[in-house]
Amino acid sequence: MIKKGSLVKILRPESFWYNEVGTVVNVETSKVLYPVLVRFDKVNYSGLNSTNFSLDELVEIKVEIKSDTSAKSPVKPPVKSEVKAEKENKKEGA
Repeated sequence: MIKKGSLVKILRPESFWYNEVGTVVNVETSKVLYPVLVRFDKVNYSGLNSTNFSLDELVEIKVEIKSDTSAKSPVKPPVKSEVKAEKENKKEGA
C-alpha cells in the first residue's frame, strides 16, 4: 500500500522521471485519476519537481518511518545538592 513518505519508482514511460525514485507527498482517497503526488530531487524542463501519478504507474520501493521526537523522555534538571557538590569538588581540585 502506497502512503505518505513511501519511496516509489515511476513506471509511466512518457514521464520525465521514468524509472526514477521519488517520495510520496500525498495520496488522495477520492476518485481522482491521478491520486498520488510524488516529489523528486531533480526538476524537469519546466522547473517542477513534483507531479501526480495513478497507483498503477508506481512501484513502492521502501517505506520511510519517521521517528516521533515527542516520545523522548524529558531531561531531568540537576538537584541543588548535586550542583553544590560539583562546585565544592571544583574548589578542592583548584
